[in-house]
Amino acid sequence: MAKKREAVTLDVTYGSVSFGEDTAAVGVSVSRGQFKALAEADALLVKAQLQAEFTGSSPLFDAPIKAVVNSGTLKVDTETLGVRLTFAISTIDRGELSALAKSSGTVTLLRIGDAGTADKDGDE
Repeated sequence: MAKKREAVTLDVTYGSVSFGEDTAAVGVSVSRGQFKALAEADALLVKAQLQAEFTGSSPLFDAPIKAVVNSGTLKVDTETLGVRLTFAISTIDRGELSALAKSSGTVTLLRIGDAGTADKDGDE
């Protein structure tokens, strides 16, 4: 029997938000202390497809953003971990996502597969 995956809620600082032709992305920084070990962060965040729920502290931010996102590599320094989360632009509201820029909040993440390989139901 496969181990049931659990969602992880992290306190984050959001970086810049960018928009391309088909995708949008937001940088996310999290304190290393929120993970027991770097391997735990790596297993959750590196090259992953994730169900995500974002909340923000900006007065421009109205309601949680729920989306499936992809991550790439993990940036590590002595105090923080950073990752860029990419959205299909057709799945999000530009104004809502823009409200996250340079603010803080929480993000709840559930790894549903490897970036670009999980099906729509999140099965591997």
